[in-house]
Amino acid sequence: MHHTQSLLRIAFITTVDRNPGDAFIRAGIEYLIQQHIPYYRGIYVDKHEYLGAPTQGGGGSLFASMGRLLGKGEQGTEDPFLSADLVVQAGTPFYYIVPDADGAYESFSSSLTTGWIGEVWLKRLFCLSSPPPLLNLAVGTCQPFFSDALEFEHSPALLDFIRRTVDLSRLTTVREKVAERLLERCGLQTHCLPCTAIFAADCHRIYPEKPRFVCLNYMEGGAHYNLGQKIDSDGWQRAFQEIHRLLSGQYPVVVMCHSPGEVLKVRSLLPDADTFFSPNYEDYLHMYAKARFGVVNRAHSAMVLAGLGRPAVVVGNDTRVRMAELMELPVTFVNEATTDRIIAWCTDFAARPDAWRERLCAIKVASREKYLQLLGACLEDIVENVQGGEGYLRSDSTKTVHRR
Repeated sequence: MHHTQSLLRIAFITTVDRNPGDAFIRAGIEYLIQQHIPYYRGIYVDKHEYLGAPTQGGGGSLFASMGRLLGKGEQGTEDPFLSADLVVQAGTPFYYIVPDADGAYESFSSSLTTGWIGEVWLKRLFCLSSPPPLLNLAVGTCQPFFSDALEFEHSPALLDFIRRTVDLSRLTTVREKVAERLLERCGLQTHCLPCTAIFAADCHRIYPEKPRFVCLNYMEGGAHYNLGQKIDSDGWQRAFQEIHRLLSGQYPVVVMCHSPGEVLKVRSLLPDADTFFSPNYEDYLHMYAKARFGVVNRAHSAMVLAGLGRPAVVVGNDTRVRMAELMELPVTFVNEATTDRIIAWCTDFAARPDAWRERLCAIKVASREKYLQLLGACLEDIVENVQGGEGYLRSDSTKTVHRR
């Protein structure tokens, strides 16, 4: 068996142990890459803890601290980007612009004012004289639900940044139509494909099981932020409680909580509800494999379910949830998410499980084929360098985490 230093090194710009959704996206990307490059050393660069130095040409000290080689206790001492054979940004709401409190764009926050983007992209990737090949996959927006992407025109600098990221990347894919329209406004053509989270279970060889329960997920107001919209949080809370009551009368129901805060909130609303939380994202995959269908605020819950052939209604207030439209799932703005409307969808899921499974699986198969075609074209030279590596370690047996 070859020493780990002989493995192809792939640096994933991601988060580590922060939320299951990011892990689902990354796992799906790894599954796709493994179809072309079965053996590699994966380096997880936690984007919120990376400290870059704006050194032209790639010199200098980059980190306040390094990571460890999982299972071996080895300390990392290298810049993950300089030492990588391939860099992959593993899905994120990368494009966004938020107005001030009055809804005006005289002052605003955007991708350009976000700390990790400044450190990873502006100070590091844009400054490397010879950057490694870069893939920017499953990119999304985080805008008000009904955005048409016109608001990005308030910031020519942001549009220029978006063009530069696409120019630097061998491949950019977006995960919802708003992001696709945004890139079109920038004069760019890209590929709009379902988020890679639909392949997360495949990465861990987790397959659908006999349905045992209906899964729900609740976020106050339907999302992390209101983005200047008038959100009827109380209305969604009442609707969610009623949906839980009605579905609990027909099926076992589990409320899937992606954070400790969600557990506390759900228990305050529904003291007798069955809840699930785990620090290990793989545990969620096993749970979703047992679900009949879902009603969720967390978009990546729906994407994992869809990848397993199980449908879900997705309720939210920003464009992130609209990624589910590419799987032909019902998506609704939180203020329009009435109990009757949601239960009608659930009734359809229960009445036609085979039809939904066939539809979702067909979209997944077509998406896999397209992803593999695109990856094959842009990884051809890298694949040539690793052919014949039968002695290499499995990709999931050696992972380094770079974090503070």
